[in-house]
Order: sequence, then structure tokens, then C-alpha cells
Amino acid sequence: MTISYYDDYVYTFRVERNFEDQAKEPFADFWGGAMLFYGNGSDDDVCVADYNFCIQDEDTNSSAIYAVLNNETQETDHSTFQHYEVDIHDPLWKEKLYRAMIDFHMWCTAQMN
Repeated sequence: MTISYYDDYVYTFRVERNFEDQAKEPFADFWGGAMLFYGNGSDDDVCVADYNFCIQDEDTNSSAIYAVLNNETQETDHSTFQHYEVDIHDPLWKEKLYRAMIDFHMWCTAQMN
């Protein structure tokens, strides 16, 4: 878990322990392997972005960062997303994904205003 202060926001980034193992599968499609929360790691943090790792075939990487609706059920907004490919062989892949998810959330927030 990474906690970072960014502008006026405090973000928590959570990555499942088995993310890299799942990502090594030839054709993978999993949600919730990486999530961005607004907050400092407490139980009342709000999830604001979810990463879907999705390799459909040898030529199609449909992985993307998705917005999460700020409501009681914290539903994924399947209409608001940004394509993003993780390279698990890059030692900085977590940091890069984390920054991309923050940038995506900042963009989503700006679109609402």
C-alpha cells in the first residue's frame, strides 16, 4: 500500500499481492488488482479508480483505468475510462500505474466541474 499527498488530495494505492502472477497468464481479465482510494488508508476511504487488467489475445490489450462512482455501492463507471497498459517487467510499473490513476482521477474531477 502506498499513501501519498498530491496537491490537496491524499491518495492510497492498493495492489493485490498476486497481481503480477495473474498478469503473467496468457489471457487474463481481472478487476480490482489495483485500486486508487481518496484518503489516508482508513476504513472510510473512497475508491475513485479501479484498474482492469485485460489481455484478450496476443494482439489485443484492453487494459484500462476506470472511474468509480462516488455512491453507496462504489460501482465502477464502465463509460469513463482510459486505456493503460502495465508492463510488469518494468521495476517501476507500480509507481507509473499509481501516477496514471491519480492523473485520471484529477481529469475526472476536472470534467465534473
